[in-house]
Amino acid sequence: MKKNRLNICYYPTSLILVDDNKKFLQSLRLGLSDYSCYFYENPKNALDFLNNSYQYEPFINRSLLSEEDSFFEQPVAGLNIKKIHHEIYNSNRYEEISVLLADYSMPYMNGPEFCKEIKSKYLQKVMLTGEASNELAIVAFNEGIINKFILKSSIGFLNVIMDNIQELQENYFIKLTDIALSKINKNNVLSIIEDPVFIELFNKLCRKHQIVEYYLLDEQGSYLLLDKNKKMKWLIVKKESELQSLINFAAFEEAPEPVLNALQNREKLPYFHTEVELAKPPSEWEKYLYPAVKLHGKELYYYSFIDDLTPLNMEMEKILSYSKFLDNLVI
Repeated sequence: MKKNRLNICYYPTSLILVDDNKKFLQSLRLGLSDYSCYFYENPKNALDFLNNSYQYEPFINRSLLSEEDSFFEQPVAGLNIKKIHHEIYNSNRYEEISVLLADYSMPYMNGPEFCKEIKSKYLQKVMLTGEASNELAIVAFNEGIINKFILKSSIGFLNVIMDNIQELQENYFIKLTDIALSKINKNNVLSIIEDPVFIELFNKLCRKHQIVEYYLLDEQGSYLLLDKNKKMKWLIVKKESELQSLINFAAFEEAPEPVLNALQNREKLPYFHTEVELAKPPSEWEKYLYPAVKLHGKELYYYSFIDDLTPLNMEMEKILSYSKFLDNLVI
């Protein structure tokens, strides 16, 4: 699936599978061993869990600005970016359910009836059908009751399932990103996450470094990236206009010649991870400069991909890796 926009946040999430065929569920349990899954044979029990027991709040509810947020925590009006990348400390994030797979034919209620009763506005729903119920699933899809339908007799059924899971997990975060973007002042803010050139670069880096989760760092489009073992990478981005403002400031403050030359020649760009670092004068910027690469998209950008940055001010012991989370699952 070609993306039209990057998400401001993404991490692996859980699935819920509902089918009255116990053997079929057991086979899916084996085939989806790399995912966190909830399994239910009874749709009534699954519905009670989703609507009553399951109380997870999506990250966006914690990332919108409150009256208590300080000026420095508001680089984008309406959205607290600091709280977005602080989601890495949320050890329950992988338990968030993003995708439902439900059989069409079940006792007590059929698949569409079951899906209609689910309260979650964000959950992505897949209907698993036999030949006889496929046309009815199409009707449910056209009515917006479900997001996808898959024939159980599909060739390579498990691969089809996994491809759709990946797409729908992305779509789950797209819906949350849409909410976030609706809360900010446009004015070209975060336009880079809709730039095809930047999207291509971002996806290429994620594939190369096996990134499984990422979090927006600032309004320029910088991201914190993590692999399954919580190894951190940093994609730092500056628009030409932002970089020029920093150059002007460095020149006014009489920054050391090596610092000023590196900035003026667009050879390096600065990144300050904390407010303490941000307050450093240009005379101390040298250790915060990273090699810059020019990127011609809809605008001119410069980026630096950093994989050796000491994660200052990061409480690594509080970050649960996806690998560790899967190891701890009770099968």
